[in-house]
Amino acid sequence: MARVYSKAYRSDEPAMTSLARVYADANVNNPKEYWDYENLQIDWGSQDDYEVVRKVGRGKYSEVFEGVNVRNNEKCIIKILKPVKKKKIKREIKILQNLYGGPNVIKLLDVVRDPQSKTPSLVFEYVNNTDFKVLYPTLSDYDIRYYVMEILKALDFCHSKGIMHRDVKPHNIMIDHSQRKLRLIDWGLAEFYHPGREYNVRVASRYFKGPELLVDLQDYDYSLDMWSLGCMLAGMIFRKEPFFYGHDNYDQLVKICKVLGTDSFYSYLNKYGLELDPQLEALVGRHSRKPWTKFVNAENQHLVSAEAIDFIDKLLRYDHQERLTAKEAMAHPYLAPALAVHRPWAAAPAPEALRRGLQQRTQRRSLAAAATPAAAAAMGADDKRKAEEGLEGGPAKKVAAAKLAVHPKRVRELRKGAVEGSGPVIYWMSRDQRVRDNWALLYAAEAAAKRGVPVAVAFNLVTEFLGAGARQFGFMVRGLQELQPKLEALNIPFFLLKGDPTETLPQLVQDTGASLLVTDFTPLRLGRQWKEGVAAKVEVPFHEVDAHNIVPVWVASDKREYAARTIRPKIHSKLPEFLQEFPELPEQPAWTGAKPEPVDWEALLQEVLERGKDVPEVAWCKPGEDAALEALKGEKGFLTKTRLSRYDEKRNDPTVPDALSGLSPYLHFGQLAPQRAAIEAAKCKSMHKASVEGFLEELIVRRELSDNYCFYVDNYDSLGAAYDWARQTLEAHRSDKREHLYTKEQFERGQTHDKLWNAAQLEMVHSGKMHGFMRMYWAKKILEWTASPEEALEVAIWLNDKSLEVAIWLNDKYQLDGRDPNGYVGCMWSIAGIHDQGWAERAVFGKIRYMNYNGCKRKFDIDKYVARIGAMVRDVKAAAAKQ
Repeated sequence: MARVYSKAYRSDEPAMTSLARVYADANVNNPKEYWDYENLQIDWGSQDDYEVVRKVGRGKYSEVFEGVNVRNNEKCIIKILKPVKKKKIKREIKILQNLYGGPNVIKLLDVVRDPQSKTPSLVFEYVNNTDFKVLYPTLSDYDIRYYVMEILKALDFCHSKGIMHRDVKPHNIMIDHSQRKLRLIDWGLAEFYHPGREYNVRVASRYFKGPELLVDLQDYDYSLDMWSLGCMLAGMIFRKEPFFYGHDNYDQLVKICKVLGTDSFYSYLNKYGLELDPQLEALVGRHSRKPWTKFVNAENQHLVSAEAIDFIDKLLRYDHQERLTAKEAMAHPYLAPALAVHRPWAAAPAPEALRRGLQQRTQRRSLAAAATPAAAAAMGADDKRKAEEGLEGGPAKKVAAAKLAVHPKRVRELRKGAVEGSGPVIYWMSRDQRVRDNWALLYAAEAAAKRGVPVAVAFNLVTEFLGAGARQFGFMVRGLQELQPKLEALNIPFFLLKGDPTETLPQLVQDTGASLLVTDFTPLRLGRQWKEGVAAKVEVPFHEVDAHNIVPVWVASDKREYAARTIRPKIHSKLPEFLQEFPELPEQPAWTGAKPEPVDWEALLQEVLERGKDVPEVAWCKPGEDAALEALKGEKGFLTKTRLSRYDEKRNDPTVPDALSGLSPYLHFGQLAPQRAAIEAAKCKSMHKASVEGFLEELIVRRELSDNYCFYVDNYDSLGAAYDWARQTLEAHRSDKREHLYTKEQFERGQTHDKLWNAAQLEMVHSGKMHGFMRMYWAKKILEWTASPEEALEVAIWLNDKSLEVAIWLNDKYQLDGRDPNGYVGCMWSIAGIHDQGWAERAVFGKIRYMNYNGCKRKFDIDKYVARIGAMVRDVKAAAAKQ
């Protein structure tokens, strides 16, 4: 038998009045027509513009369908309302109109009604939602923080508009995880807040009802939504859904009291002059407060942090006036990682259909007719086609030959140019050192063709570029030597310049009478400074082309992305637009200007090798774009069946080096276009799906994430660029005792106590490369075995931290692909938590992800790896001795 008690009633004792702490006057300051929904006049549209596809849900007051707007074939969500009071329908429509375009608020697109039955329907934007029971268990710590921030944006907005949602729960949060898109839906219980008004307590779903509803406190406010959000968050973090699981409303109150305790509960009642019915009081009983840490277990501990517990605690308060407001919650330290990628919201205008309440419609099939199986099948096929055009499962689309040479979004102006000359186009080649598959060169040729002028290529050699040795310079110069005859065969002269590019390039532009200067893109600081210097001195237009990333860095995102998970959907959504086959570069008009000075390649190589002899060349990797293509798809290339089949399972095993692609030097020097590698790899997907998808994730998403980081963060190679949580945790553990401390020279010579680390260092020193898995271990041990500066201003300490300095110095000196965004991000990920999240706290590392020897031992045969490197070092030394 159901229990029916009185809950609580107001006593005659003086009590605190209940008034919203924020936005209390939001509706007081608005004209009556803003909140007076009872007098709303609805001009219903025709439902014939919409067709039902399938049912996706149902509620107490409605049924929900996926639909399609037959006028434009766009998907939508159709909410068909069950018989309900007109007043309630008007309220929901009025609220949705007032909130239209607000951050993360579901958009009401249209209101229609069946002409015979008068059944109303609301038409909303489509969201490709994943059921929360499926999605929530897969969410990472950062995912949860991110989506809570998105919910808070919606709540703060609606509260600022004088509106309480009153039904916040997982069912009413739609998330398209692939797009990082969240919408707060179902505003059927929402209401305008007026100070002092008493409201119905039969709102919100049981598991998310605030204590005020459970004790019949009717003059509640926006803070009810914050309690519901706290319940959601506790369920997500503690992996206990729902967190308060009452069998009825009375038991729901009991479940809350067993966690928060009864002392503060009765204090809450006294504060607001409420007395509990004796029977309900007996049911509630007496309980001590249960610490939040009691809910931590092995399954959820990776999601629980001190900030998370504090955040939950400040949301789940009996006293609604003590709860965080939405704006206060957004500023809580728990949400700092999500706040780092937050951008101010700007309202979108409501569509004309909502502003006027009327829209001209063409007559189509009835909404009441359910979709036919054929229509459903067609929709499924369309979805599949769209997915294949992106890289959700790899770029499976057929890559057709490009008709237009260069996408205009690949190009940006560095200088408009005061002079529009009639001279040649100069391509300043820098990062992308190839003739084949080069969007920057193609753009220069295209621009030259439009002007009817020839094109030339210039490369500026800065012989002391960041301490590069013979290993790096030799590889680059040999690749350039291969380019010159290829360019000349196309009537494109090659100018090799030496010195400061801010002097040599403007001089070349002046000497040749160039009408346009083109260059390729780099996100690194020094290269950008060079370009700024050149732009300040030339008077002709100066254009930059992103020939390195498949999706141009400024198109993929307009801000620093927090992690792979945030940039992945953005890149995937744009791949169909940019992942296209390259056109052939045609022969160019004959060059009629002054010929370039002849290049003595042998003398140049001797100079380079002598200057950088401390870091000699390596033999395993042949330079040049022909060798790059051979390394990709030649007889022994990465895309052969033998090697590609190993990639998925063995790429993190340093004892199987040929499971890796070995393409990083070619990608770094631009001798291989990443887009070419993606196109060729996609052809192998049917045979090696997992390997191809894993390779494309690294090649596209992770590599382009590194460019994003360096492009949007000026101090990308210092701890000043770390997230607040990382800098704070490293600072907190700065004085922790280190078991081992080594000098820069000891690190360089591989003279630590750890044979695994020494082997990784020697692999880099003698071969110019280090296995990707070992790079992570290598950098993290540098953090563990170096002392940090003890005296200096905080900023100076972060900018000069020895751990990062040593890691980057060693990486750039010995890695064949040093001075690369991937290298900087690798060091910053390992030492400063860039693109990562906080982990369990420990000495020295704080919350930075930890790696240790025993963990490596469980993953692969350490002795086998050490022996392989030892043999390699002996072979290299023997070969050097013979020379």
